[in-house]
Amino acid sequence: MTVSHGYVAAGGQASQLDIRDAATGAVVFKGRCGGSVNNALHIAKDASHTLKLHVCNNDDTIKIFSLSPSATCTAVVRCPVAINYCAVSPDGHQLAAVGDNRHCYVYSATPSGYRNSTVLSEATDAGMCCAWSPGGGLLATASQDGLACVWDHRSGCVVAKYHTPLACRNIKFIPAPLDLMAFTEHRGRCHLVDTRMWSRHQILHVGGSPELEPDISGLAFSPEGRTLYVGTEDGVVAYNIDSIARRGFPCAEVC
Repeated sequence: MTVSHGYVAAGGQASQLDIRDAATGAVVFKGRCGGSVNNALHIAKDASHTLKLHVCNNDDTIKIFSLSPSATCTAVVRCPVAINYCAVSPDGHQLAAVGDNRHCYVYSATPSGYRNSTVLSEATDAGMCCAWSPGGGLLATASQDGLACVWDHRSGCVVAKYHTPLACRNIKFIPAPLDLMAFTEHRGRCHLVDTRMWSRHQILHVGGSPELEPDISGLAFSPEGRTLYVGTEDGVVAYNIDSIARRGFPCAEVC
């Protein structure tokens, strides 16, 4: 499920899709979008500044729905593999997607839809998540083999790589101007990285100690960047970020 831009959307195992107004709960769309499992949903504005819902499906597609005035499927991006996650760049001109192989596919927006422009490959197993930095210059991916990788989108060069003991399944950048990136392992640990000094790396034991390793389901920063939320099998763990210290280079710690 996802919540953004005043909407909440949830997807199901048999292509179910439920979109609602987050403020009122009014149904915008409720039904099936076709295909197989809806693996992930992403709400963002495209290059025309139109708000769209991107539905990643196991049938090797990303189905794109307009959200106003009503939810309508306006385009389908056909991909080489089942897609586990996608993310639109801040300017809306690029769509990144990862799925059931080692590649990250970057599509460029055109008047008629998206066309594949770049393929980035560093992992050895399936891609689970991807994210753009607030300025759009960096693209990060998390993979089943435990790799978190960051590329400079303009050059295609690798900026940083991190290897974790378990599968890496979530990755996010904090809203500007705090310059942090977080990624989680499948169980027990969340990693926090200073994107101004990539070697500064803090590991958070989500269960409270290295001996306790709850399964991790999701990751998110608050809109103002003051809190990091990590979803687990038992609830949500919140970490306060010292945003004042973050503005005093080069602190990368959380409270």
